[in-house]
Amino acid sequence: MKEESRPPLDTKEFVAGWQSIVEEHVGGELAGAVRKLASGDPEALTRHLTHAFSLAAGSTGNVTAAIQYLCEAALQAEQPKST
Repeated sequence: MKEESRPPLDTKEFVAGWQSIVEEHVGGELAGAVRKLASGDPEALTRHLTHAFSLAAGSTGNVTAAIQYLCEAALQAEQPKST
């Protein structure tokens, strides 16, 4: 039996629901990027995470921009370096 949708009772309930939706939407993508970055240089991972946090917290940034940055960094980390 499917539950009927209802509006959240308060802000706390709304935020919890929103966080769940965001996690479902970007969790797998983010996990893959972090896994790839973590398999490399720990200092590089730290730089990338710090930059992503800054993007997410900035006045013009957001979580989507931070995740996109980490995914792009992971793709670049995967590519063989040319000599």
